Amino acid sequence: EHSDVIDAVHEHVGLLLQTEGESVERAAAFLARERLLAIIVRDLDERGYAGRSRSLAEEILRATAERLVLLAESRPGWYSFDVRSLQEFMAARQLTRGESAVVFERLRTVGRPLYWRNVVLFAVGRFFVGNVPQAMRYQMSVGLCERLAEDHAHEADWGSYPGARLALDLLSDGAVAKDLRCLRMLVLKTLSLLAAESEWITEEPIGRTIARYWEHLEEDEKAEVVG
Repeated sequence: EHSDVIDAVHEHVGLLLQTEGESVERAAAFLARERLLAIIVRDLDERGYAGRSRSLAEEILRATAERLVLLAESRPGWYSFDVRSLQEFMAARQLTRGESAVVFERLRTVGRPLYWRNVVLFAVGRFFVGNVPQAMRYQMSVGLCERLAEDHAHEADWGSYPGARLALDLLSDGAVAKDLRCLRMLVLKTLSLLAAESEWITEEPIGRTIARYWEHLEEDEKAEVVG
């Protein structure tokens, strides 16, 4: 019962904790019980439960912490996800709600910081599950890498390769392998890393990734890699 509310709360809290965790000097962020209840109450009110949303919120919180054990009371009165990757997964689900243009801008905002990398991988991976139009898959993977490269093209250090680095991580993650067009284009996006002169860049992981998908490349694409 109320599974839709429970899902929405996990996603909301996942993104909230992920966002707040970036600004605090600790591995995990925590949410006070009253603040968590307020999130649940607001969601219930929006769904037409005004008048009894507080009592329902208490029930939902108990179900979440005691039965589902996704959000746990890490210390008295404070809640968090026990597993960091679960928080990142929920944050990714929340980021990918809404119109595609809005989702793209959200991913563009968090696409560069390594702190958000797993969230972005989860988010992009969602577009490679089910019958998502290829154009949308392309935009949310290759298009995102291209936009990140454009956004930081003026920079001259390791940080100036966020598009190629994300492409490499998407390929390593493997979810994009479902779409060969996206896969091939992402391989080509990694080539700027091979050409870069930086102590932070080594050819070995890039070479392994290209080798993994070599058989899927067209002959002209292989020539571009070799050249």
